[in-house]
Amino acid sequence: MQKKLSFLFKSVIFILILTLIIKSIYFAVNFQKYKFGHFVKGLQLKHQHGGSNENTFKLDNGNIFILGKNDDNGNYTPSEIYDIKTNKVKEIILPKNLYYWDNGLLLNNNKLLITHAYDSNNSKYKLEKAYPYDSMVILNLDTMKFEKLIEKKINNTLEPVRCFNIMNAALFDDKVFMYQRGKVEIYNIDKNTSELMNISLDKFLNVDQVFPTKENDILLFGSNILSKDKEKKVEYGDLDYVYKYNYKSNTIKTAGKVLRRVHPRRIKIDDSRIVIFGGKAALPDSNSKYREITELKEIEIYNINTGKAEVVANLLEPRCYEFMGAGGFNGAKLGDKYFLITGGKCFLGPMFGIKSKTSPKDSEILDLETYEIQHGPKAKEELAGQKMITLNNGNIFIFLSQRAGNNRGTQFFKQWRINK
Repeated sequence: MQKKLSFLFKSVIFILILTLIIKSIYFAVNFQKYKFGHFVKGLQLKHQHGGSNENTFKLDNGNIFILGKNDDNGNYTPSEIYDIKTNKVKEIILPKNLYYWDNGLLLNNNKLLITHAYDSNNSKYKLEKAYPYDSMVILNLDTMKFEKLIEKKINNTLEPVRCFNIMNAALFDDKVFMYQRGKVEIYNIDKNTSELMNISLDKFLNVDQVFPTKENDILLFGSNILSKDKEKKVEYGDLDYVYKYNYKSNTIKTAGKVLRRVHPRRIKIDDSRIVIFGGKAALPDSNSKYREITELKEIEIYNINTGKAEVVANLLEPRCYEFMGAGGFNGAKLGDKYFLITGGKCFLGPMFGIKSKTSPKDSEILDLETYEIQHGPKAKEELAGQKMITLNNGNIFIFLSQRAGNNRGTQFFKQWRINK
């Protein structure tokens, strides 16, 4: 009996030592990946939300607000608040007297400008050629009530389209800049008035994202393949112009060049830098058909002050959008010094012939001082179409769009205390 107990005791000790050795080896191998922090699962949201990057916002109190929608097809999704301190999710039922999409721009004083909205009781929308969602509405995030509804003048100058994207709008000096197909509109928040700016452009700028500067200028990014220009062949490595709009002079001028990309991520990391990464270089032939698509690994830093862009590092794995724009990658600032990049599984189908080794759980971390890049830890669940928001404590909140697998799931990337 004593021998059996002794053998059992030695076996337990052996298993414990072996387990400790295996864990030590695993820790040693993965130390570099986990030295900045780790992913943890958050709560499940109560509802599925769309793939828009403009429906998730950090409020003044540090909580996360996720804008729902109420469209004219009978699709209603309540909004939600993720309370960071209590780790609870609260459903928010907004008034249903307006139709609106889940696109917004966070204003000052805890208010949100919803950029696609309209009042269905207005008789004009009963006309056959009426263009709905041609208005904006301000949502008070303290009371969760709609305050102001204003029609966008920019829609009256164009053929009706539903593609006006909030990425073409920016807040500056208590005003909102909006750009759509060669037209600029300035919305004055305090006066609740809007002005269509008369700008003479010799080129039609294909803009897909804008950023305000501390000087209250607006930077416009997009493609310089212009509809008014003659058709020309596009080569790999071609550059796109960056443009700058000045409100006082009401002019748009060139402000540097960046690598031409299809569906990249551009994220402003401070007052002087915008990081640009991921996406593809698409090379149409003379018949405007895609003859080759090359994934771009280059990470660029665009200097807002000098108007110059520089390739500072290469992604360890290519990261691009998934089929039908589901969006496979994103990034967010991690503390003051680092930048976290997640997701990126590239799948465009056999007709394009792209094969990517990047797992949607993989992450990378870019040092914003030295621009060194290294592998980060793996996410708890696959990330596709994810939103990423840096919290007040330096951690990162992540949640998935309705096109991802667990489309109500949330995650956090938490730094170790020693790194904060």
